Amino acid sequence: LVEQIEEILTMDKFDYIVIEASGICEPVPIAQTITMLSDYMDTSHLPSTPRLDSIITVTDALRLSKEFDSGSELLNDSIKEDDIENLIIEQLEFCNIVILNKVDEVAEEELNRIKAVIKALQRDAKIIETNYCKVDLNELLNTHLFDFEQVASSAGWIKGIENDHHEHHHHDHDHECNENCHHDHVLEYGIETFVYFNREPFNRQKFFEYISKP
Repeated sequence: LVEQIEEILTMDKFDYIVIEASGICEPVPIAQTITMLSDYMDTSHLPSTPRLDSIITVTDALRLSKEFDSGSELLNDSIKEDDIENLIIEQLEFCNIVILNKVDEVAEEELNRIKAVIKALQRDAKIIETNYCKVDLNELLNTHLFDFEQVASSAGWIKGIENDHHEHHHHDHDHECNENCHHDHVLEYGIETFVYFNREPFNRQKFFEYISKP
């Protein structure tokens, strides 16, 4: 990540960098990396210094309603470290903006419950209600919302870092950022990926037929 940011800055022709992390990525290691970059860049000869502007989490209101009891299950004390609920919590706790998508597909009462849960996890997050993820870019770019200490001071996040295993997990991510890091993370939530290499290109039609099978 550091090398890619340096390469983009060296080009000196972009105004803004948007990093779209994977859906199972924890935002904290990325935030730590970019925040620490500022000190590093001060001693370099790059044309500008990166500033983390905001962390945005896209949340599916319909899925929260159907699969997580309108988000209430995210407040359950029995959630384990490797449960998918824990990942959702971490993404909501450590963000500045929540894009709450598919709001028209849930009842108003359900939507209010979902927003209350989000606020319980991150009281300072700006919630943008929308459908089809249609959002005015002016609400997302150059917001100057990110403040590491402020985001990290939410009650839910403090509770999380007090867990020894949680601390150990993030410690590992801080010192290792490679393909294995991502693969281990994926396995933690019961999801597994693999990379397929072949000198010959895929037959696109056969590939789509394969992934379309029930």
